[in-house]
Amino acid sequence: MDCEQISAPMIKDNIAEIGKLKFPRDSRCPEKLVRKLVAENYDFTVPDNLAKLGRHLIKHLPNDVANDALAAIVAALEGDPTNAQLQHMKDRFEMFISDVARKDMCSSVRDALLPQDGNVRPQDLTSTQVEEAFGSAPVAGCENVFTAEDFRNMNRQGLCEAAKNGNFQDLTREQARHVVDSIRECDGQIGRQQIEQLGAVGMRGVGTNDIRNIPVDDLAEEMDIIATAAREMRPATRREIVRQLFGGGQRRGNMTDLNRELFQAFPNRMLKEQNIDDLIEAATETEFDNRQARYIFRQKFKDQNEISEDDVRGMGSAAAGMRRDDFDKISDDQKLGCIAAMEETGRGNMRCRQKREIAKEVLLPRLQELSTTDCPLDGLSIAEAAAMAETAMQLPLDTFDVSNCDASILETLLCSFGELDKSILQGSHPRANRRRIAKKILALKGVETSGTIGTEVLECLGNLEDSLEAEDIARIDGDALEDRLPNMKKHCLGRDIKQAVVDRLLEAKETTLDDLAMQELYNDLALLVPKDKVEEMDADALQYHMVNEEALDNEMDDDSKFWCGHDRTEDDNTDEREQKQELVRRAAEGDADAYSVTSKRRRRSTSTTPTSDILVNGGEGNLQFTADQLSSMTGETFLEAIENLGVICGWSDEQEESLLAKAKETDVWGSDITAWDSAQNALLGCIAKGFSHSDLSTMNLDDNDDVYSMAQHAGWNTAQTQAALNRYLSQTSKTTDALISSDMVSLAHFMCGMSPSDMGNLDSTELQYAIGEVGQHDCFTVDQLKAMLAHMKSEYGNTPSAWEEEDINEMGVVIAALTSSEMQALSDAQRQAIDPVAFSVMQSEVLQALTPDQLNVLDMLQALLIPNSSLSGLSGEQRDAILAAQYNNEEVPSTTDDNGVSATTFSAITMVMATMAALLTM
Repeated sequence: MDCEQISAPMIKDNIAEIGKLKFPRDSRCPEKLVRKLVAENYDFTVPDNLAKLGRHLIKHLPNDVANDALAAIVAALEGDPTNAQLQHMKDRFEMFISDVARKDMCSSVRDALLPQDGNVRPQDLTSTQVEEAFGSAPVAGCENVFTAEDFRNMNRQGLCEAAKNGNFQDLTREQARHVVDSIRECDGQIGRQQIEQLGAVGMRGVGTNDIRNIPVDDLAEEMDIIATAAREMRPATRREIVRQLFGGGQRRGNMTDLNRELFQAFPNRMLKEQNIDDLIEAATETEFDNRQARYIFRQKFKDQNEISEDDVRGMGSAAAGMRRDDFDKISDDQKLGCIAAMEETGRGNMRCRQKREIAKEVLLPRLQELSTTDCPLDGLSIAEAAAMAETAMQLPLDTFDVSNCDASILETLLCSFGELDKSILQGSHPRANRRRIAKKILALKGVETSGTIGTEVLECLGNLEDSLEAEDIARIDGDALEDRLPNMKKHCLGRDIKQAVVDRLLEAKETTLDDLAMQELYNDLALLVPKDKVEEMDADALQYHMVNEEALDNEMDDDSKFWCGHDRTEDDNTDEREQKQELVRRAAEGDADAYSVTSKRRRRSTSTTPTSDILVNGGEGNLQFTADQLSSMTGETFLEAIENLGVICGWSDEQEESLLAKAKETDVWGSDITAWDSAQNALLGCIAKGFSHSDLSTMNLDDNDDVYSMAQHAGWNTAQTQAALNRYLSQTSKTTDALISSDMVSLAHFMCGMSPSDMGNLDSTELQYAIGEVGQHDCFTVDQLKAMLAHMKSEYGNTPSAWEEEDINEMGVVIAALTSSEMQALSDAQRQAIDPVAFSVMQSEVLQALTPDQLNVLDMLQALLIPNSSLSGLSGEQRDAILAAQYNNEEVPSTTDDNGVSATTFSAITMVMATMAALLTM
């Protein structure tokens, strides 16, 4: 649909039909349609008119229009309270209005309770005021106008009653934990009744200690609520849930009630204690990771001589555990069907080398047998080509011969690659290889080197559009590029590509960055504007889009964020960090309230004091504020923003000092840090690294989940980790040999403060339960790793070459403690199973013991995480083998600092490791 060509009268006449349309998630069309309706004076206060609006149109209603529309519906409902149609309409509007409109409506709730004059504080509110505030909100989701600190200070009885009345619709984990505390104080426990009252929104605030105290029968009975809440819980809390239900070989719950997040909390030891048929049944309902899938698939078929396509489909997500050797049990006529079945249920959970081996050694030979032409791909049907994108993408790239293959088959395959998730694409090939695939798509469409790249080509490219070159961007149709902006902002792009996108838009619109037409695009455009062009943006408009529409959130999922760290050059990664800081600096100069899309404004004076709106929405761009500027913020601003500031890492020592000094002010938390409770310490997160080891020795570190809020972040020195660990042990009256798995997971990087001898005293079973998370931290010394490896040998035997691949994978960095001879004795499959993080800390002499052939078969990410410091001692053949593995054994570009795979540098590795640690906060 070309929305620009539809007149406003035509939209009004056909609004009912348009409202039923399902627009793509990132389509800009609904926004353009709504703008025309507003300009045409469509009456948004008439319920009959509102009933015709679909959810996509509702989402794009301006704040004042959405307010008036909802008020009209509420007024009509008050006059006819039994009208089911009006009630349904109200529910739909509350669900689909934009976050900006919701925030505007909810602001009245906070303003009424806590006037901006500061004369009333959260702790001054009565129980009745708190209960009524959440019970009479104008729209669902108004809880988030209050900070976690507000919730901590509110009347507990009021929060408890509000929770029991079901008044909470959308809480952060930090807010929810205070609601859980209020319920516990009201009722003295958390059990079945309290779980039902809290619902999934409230239960996301339940901590590890709460789970230990909930009766197991109640836990199992309310698993539908708990599983939904688990998506927001800490890793240790999820692990404690599965421990309570399935630990020690017990089965106190139904596996099919669990979801992906809870299954990924299953350690190998616990997984092996379960019935294999129960695991397979669960795999048909939810998603297992590759480690678990490999175990389940091997256990199911290890004694069978034949595997059929039906067998593979019956494995559900455990089909992702198929190995190359499993195809020897599959007849030739079923191999393609088995690959399609594996992808259908296991997509996104297969390792790169696993797919590569299946593609080259199973898929390619089979296609060569079936094809009657010189192109192996011609052995596929259209349906088969569409069903195996993830595996087919691992075929040698010269297989996709534009001049020699059937065009319809080739188009189906190439376009299906673009439909894969970004993280799958990034994990399948480095950008240089993906760029070669993108070029093949352009060639297939007849625009490889010249001609306009239009919507059809971009839709085929899909997520591969991140691999276009700057000269390709310059040929994209202007309207088509504008429509792709919401997707473009989510890509991991280099500076030259961002510059090309902005230049092409400005050229197409014949305008400048501060023009009204461009200001409307800031939400999708801001992250694409190069840092040296940010000054040209309108500050008011930038602040508006940043504060109200999260213009600085690229909406990348966690996997994509992880891959992005090394999918670009280090210079590009540095440039992006500086770009975000520049965007925050520019936004701070503006005034969101002055923003208007109908008139130009003069440039406003520069602000030096950060506001809460800027800090809450600025992300890592807040690092641009100087220590003095951070010191100048008010205590109230600090309290409003700390929940967001604490998750940012990268503060300088001076910035951390300023932020901690602000926390110690009388009107904030006070100078006595021993009086701060663990919830306050948790909000500090990464900022807490500014505490000295003496400070950490006196703080309240007695709550597992709050400790994790600090310990999850990398960068602590040895004295700090030792002090924090000892403080935790002292306050919880525990010794190292009494730590259970959820304790170890919660301690995270603080585990690195444990002496090797104390690690030797850990309970081996509990460490095996926790090793999947503990093994992700790169702060351990060689002696500490050896101490943990000794525990693993006590479980799996003293011969690592006899260990199962999934057990090796689960150990993470611990496997790096293997001796040179032990590492050399592993099979290729075992080495490929090693968690890539282990290669970032592996000793040089261990790598030197591996032959070029052994290094050449490493998985792409394993090869990428080998630091330069380890490469220096390798022979030229060994280094070449690693470089080839980084590029999936395809052609290595003439330069490895292409805007794609970075040359493997120590600084890049450090950044990737920090990203990996950050992902554990899920």
